[in-house]
Amino acid sequence: MEFIEELSPIDGELTVHKHRYSGFKGTDLDMLLRAHNIRTVIPSGVSTNVCVESTFRDAFEHNYYVCVPEDACASWDMELHAATMKTANARFGLVTSIDEITGIWGARATAQAAE
Repeated sequence: MEFIEELSPIDGELTVHKHRYSGFKGTDLDMLLRAHNIRTVIPSGVSTNVCVESTFRDAFEHNYYVCVPEDACASWDMELHAATMKTANARFGLVTSIDEITGIWGARATAQAAE
């Protein structure tokens, strides 16, 4: 499996090789997330209206909290991208931004360090 250098997994980081549009279909993703007590899925990538949408729909059906960073997804047709974001926000989870997510993670890390 090849990765873009900037997105390569760090040592010890788990990877899942996806075979279908959804990251959940035909993979151990659900088992890996549950084994690590992960309850939130943040799908991103290309194409918003195909792979990202298939993954967030399956995440929702597996009872995960879904948070989609709109600026971490793209499509060949931005009208389809916008429609998918509208559907995600209305039915499957929260549409947000990378900055909002990293801000929450940073605040959490700061709080944990202070404990």
